[in-house]
Amino acid sequence: MRILRMAVTGLWLLTATICGATDEPDAQCVLQTGAILRVTLPDHPGRSLKAGSISQGRLDRPAYDRLCQVLPQGSNVRVVVDHIEKRSGKLFPFGWVKLAAGKPGEPPAVILSSLEVELPGKVRVPVKASFLRVETAKHVEASKQPRTRSGHTHVLLLRIEEALRVAGADPGRGQKLDSVLAAGTRVHVDLDGAVSSAKNHDGDRIRARVTQPVIVDGNVIVPEGAEVEGIVARSKRARRPYRSGGLRLSFQSLRLSSGRVVDSPATLAAGDFASTVSFDSEGGLTGGPLDRKRALLNIGVAYLTGKIVDDIFEESVKAILGAAVSGSAATAARYIGLTTGTLFFLMHRGPDVRLESHTEMELIFSRDVLIQGPN
Repeated sequence: MRILRMAVTGLWLLTATICGATDEPDAQCVLQTGAILRVTLPDHPGRSLKAGSISQGRLDRPAYDRLCQVLPQGSNVRVVVDHIEKRSGKLFPFGWVKLAAGKPGEPPAVILSSLEVELPGKVRVPVKASFLRVETAKHVEASKQPRTRSGHTHVLLLRIEEALRVAGADPGRGQKLDSVLAAGTRVHVDLDGAVSSAKNHDGDRIRARVTQPVIVDGNVIVPEGAEVEGIVARSKRARRPYRSGGLRLSFQSLRLSSGRVVDSPATLAAGDFASTVSFDSEGGLTGGPLDRKRALLNIGVAYLTGKIVDDIFEESVKAILGAAVSGSAATAARYIGLTTGTLFFLMHRGPDVRLESHTEMELIFSRDVLIQGPN
């Protein structure tokens, strides 16, 4: 009898130990490979990105793993560049030719030497991540009023390349099985792939990933990592002369981590977009006005084109008819060159709307959304 009692006690202790190990607050708090870190920089690094350069900033938003906050918002980040790998274009070897044709040059690949995140308590955590891009954007809200001027934000995007476990991470709050998300609830998402008014068409499928859990009454209703699925509701390519493109996105369903799909219509309410993008109250995006740099480039190329045509026409007439018509040829060539340059300037399209992958957006649910069962 004593031996049986000892066996039962030992089995109970073993079960309690196993359960205790699985119930540790940070047992599942692991920032998974592929997670995106957004680091706000005080200044645009631009040309300062070179071998050995150091960039410092703060996390623009917290980093989550489902319910768990692994890295808090505002954590200091220190990035050291190892080297830069320049990429040469095969089709257009000269950068100015790309710009004149409206094709942006491919940015160089930045290889990082080290990345550290400083947590509260001055604890520094090394992170293995890769460089994605540096973007200059500003936060824009959907509004009927004209967009107010605001300062540009320079954000460094990094992709986690090795799962990161942080001791003492906030395990977050519990999940509620049956819940209702009221109309007007907002959710932060990252766009999965690039979307452009120049390349995408009406009806194209799009996806975005929830980056911060949706919490209602202290309970997590939608965890980080859930997918929001939708379509391109309207895509209008930019037209000549200088007529901007347009883009409207419509999100229709929410795919939870359990695999269930919930009907949840949502519209675009805000986002961090390029400074030239305009945003209306219904969530529509337009390319905005032509920026000064592009306008000056187009004027310069148009002038150069007109000048070349002017010289070619004048010299051709002189060679055929002789010097007796030099004055008339020069006048005619000037008008022809001016006309050619003007037409070349007017043949350009306006700015298209382009949203890069991992563009941060905020969606708002159009109606109540019922979520039943485990999320």
